[in-house]
Amino acid sequence: MLTVAFENLTDQKIDDALLTTIVSTAQSAATSSFLQGATVIRVRAPEAAKKWPPMLAIKPMWESAAEFLVFCADFEASWPIVAYSMKKPFAGDFTEHFIIATVDVALMAQNMVIAAEAAG
Repeated sequence: MLTVAFENLTDQKIDDALLTTIVSTAQSAATSSFLQGATVIRVRAPEAAKKWPPMLAIKPMWESAAEFLVFCADFEASWPIVAYSMKKPFAGDFTEHFIIATVDVALMAQNMVIAAEAAG
């Protein structure tokens, strides 16, 4: 089971303009091979937390968070774009691509945390 200790969480609402700035900063992170293998999902409905797998152990954090964002290593959005620009199907089911996506999502999350901390 994934357990994470978060300190300094508050239920203080985040202004939409600030959140947009923070997400834009995250999207400006470096990306390996320019494949941009990261997706961020903003979860806003409390009942959505019930649908997450129990092993994630996110419910205590979800219930008290002002915003809840899920970072995913994901190529589903970028593969069609890569295939279109290459003029051939993109064969992206390799371990290297999973590693690229994992690093991309970590860099994106890091940028978001730094931007959020800088904003207070």
